[in-house]
Amino acid sequence: MDVLHTNHWMDGDTGEYFYFSATDFGEMLGRGNWDGDTFDVIQSGSQNWSGKVKVWEKSMWNGGPNGRRASGSQPGQWKPSDTIELQACHVAGSVLFICIHTLTYIITYWPYIDALHL
Repeated sequence: MDVLHTNHWMDGDTGEYFYFSATDFGEMLGRGNWDGDTFDVIQSGSQNWSGKVKVWEKSMWNGGPNGRRASGSQPGQWKPSDTIELQACHVAGSVLFICIHTLTYIITYWPYIDALHL
């Protein structure tokens, strides 16, 4: 998901908050109703960072779906065109790590992967 802009409705264009498409976020998350939730993400672009962000849906006050780091937020952390991905990895057993995107790929292409005996 791309950061669309960083112009916060109250604090201005400081880069402390990022704005994004609610549709893109919902598709990435696989659900709606995420207002006020916190997520583990990976940021790429202006800087490489991973950690927790808090996000809000559009309201009369906030100017659109936006978020910021859950702790330690400060100006200059986000820029337009930064990308955000969910850290959606789960541990299955003790050594097998499966990411949701990887799992989707495996399920989609299972007949081909099974033929390779992986």
